[in-house]
Amino acid sequence: MSNATIALRNLPDDVRLLRLEALVAASEALNRASGLDDILSVILDLVSTQLDCERGTVFLRDRRTDKLHARQMIGSERIEIILERGVGIAGHVAESGESVFINDVQADPRFDSTTDVRTGFKTKTMLCVPLRKPDEPPLGSLQAINARGGHFSEADLAYLESFAALAAVAVEREQLAQEAVRAQMLSTELNLARKIQQRLLPPAGNINLPAPLTSATQKAHSPVGSMTAS
Repeated sequence: MSNATIALRNLPDDVRLLRLEALVAASEALNRASGLDDILSVILDLVSTQLDCERGTVFLRDRRTDKLHARQMIGSERIEIILERGVGIAGHVAESGESVFINDVQADPRFDSTTDVRTGFKTKTMLCVPLRKPDEPPLGSLQAINARGGHFSEADLAYLESFAALAAVAVEREQLAQEAVRAQMLSTELNLARKIQQRLLPPAGNINLPAPLTSATQKAHSPVGSMTAS
């Protein structure tokens, strides 16, 4: 049993009940969300509210390039963040599947300060957990950044891990739905192209071939028995 799970179980009953109720409400909100952007907005709104932090980020793995893309952010303008495999804390978590709980991010050797330099934001504290269903490879990682109370707790980490599992179900569901739509669109486009091609081609037997091709075609189709021995 992880330290985070123990910390969650050791919370006072009323606080633990509030966290469980929050997870139920989160599941309902994710089920109501429509479209990937809406799902990601719900995820980050809930992270910010439940963990009382300044910023959250969802990183999703691009299956084609194996890079991590930050899809949305809270508390700052939306900027594009792309991480190579295993780079930064988000990359480490998505690669290893291990959660991290850091109350001095600047001192962590895994921290990539590129985004802080670009935005002027200073990352101080962080929770980062794999975005995945139980016993499956991560789809990416989920971060909660800068606790307004000064630091995060092990119980906060346990909550975020549980929430990330719910979020992963919603994200994967939408990704599969999008893939199904793309496959259907491709099938429709191919069928349309085939019909257009058939309309443009003349009917069989009505093709006017050049004289040499016509002669060659007739010889090719003449019965073998009618050929004269040389």
